[in-house]
Amino acid sequence: MGANTTREFVVRELEGLGFQVVSVGSRSISIEGTRRRFETVFQLTWLPPTPRPPGPTDFGAVVGPTPQPAQPPMVPVKLRDAVDTIEIQEPPVML
Repeated sequence: MGANTTREFVVRELEGLGFQVVSVGSRSISIEGTRRRFETVFQLTWLPPTPRPPGPTDFGAVVGPTPQPAQPPMVPVKLRDAVDTIEIQEPPVML
């Protein structure tokens, strides 16, 4: 399967799994979905949130701690030949 064909396949599968594809790059695909959708599709459980220290900070999410997976996300069976890893990206910090 060529690179373009592989990307198109992965995009179709992710959309079929209920995600919105927001960006397709040469080596990555960015998606959005509900927390429950991520838990179900990628077999995720989450670590308890770690509170931010009191007072002003110049790091961390604006709306609170970002959920961190308790284990690496699992690549769905149908995507294992086309996807190496799944990464949960933290939202950008707006200062």
